[in-house]
Amino acid sequence: MENMINGMITEEEKALADSSIDMALEAGASAVQVTLDKAKTEIIALLDGEIDNIRQTGDRALTFKVFADEKYGVFSTNRLEAESVRELLKMAVENVRLLAPDKFRRLPDREETAKDAIRGDEMELCWDGYDSVTAEQRLDMARRVSVFNEFSTESPDRDWKLVSEEVEYNNTLTDIIPIKAGVNPCVTTPNKTVKPSTIITLVPSGILKYLCKIKANISIPPVLEFTLNTNPKPTPTMTPA
Repeated sequence: MENMINGMITEEEKALADSSIDMALEAGASAVQVTLDKAKTEIIALLDGEIDNIRQTGDRALTFKVFADEKYGVFSTNRLEAESVRELLKMAVENVRLLAPDKFRRLPDREETAKDAIRGDEMELCWDGYDSVTAEQRLDMARRVSVFNEFSTESPDRDWKLVSEEVEYNNTLTDIIPIKAGVNPCVTTPNKTVKPSTIITLVPSGILKYLCKIKANISIPPVLEFTLNTNPKPTPTMTPA
């Protein structure tokens, strides 16, 4: 797989995922599918139109679909050391054998699997511009979703005003490789997801409070084309909380 495009997953992590197949079979599994995923996320949160916090997170995990004695279970770990994975798989097989049989559940046959996912960009989910978006651009996208300054004051045109608003810009890049015993890995390249979302609390003329959520969930290459097409300052729609 020397032509595979570069993602976040390292060669050491790939080697561990490959070797975990043998670990599962040695532990008594009749079949196993391993998924190795790694993600990084950048979050900018606004409170009432002002920056509340900025966070960066990272995550990685191995997930195992384990089959034994016509039984099935799913297990995962973020401890990516060989001995830790080996012990997990031993316990996983023991636990699967305690479950009720599920004779109709199985991994797909080799003939049913894709064999041409070599580079990792065959599904056209890859965008290489994750790190090219500046902090100013991320903050600008969060502020474009905010409506606090527009609706936090009283107006003769409406019988409510906005008293609180939380805006979160969530920018996630995920790299995934699923591996099945006896089948070449199917490579999924980094997938970019941008989630600007707003939670606002309104106070109408009475004493009732309403909660409104405005959400956009967009997978895009490139992020700079993200414009909230309908309206950069959407008007809240009140629905009972």
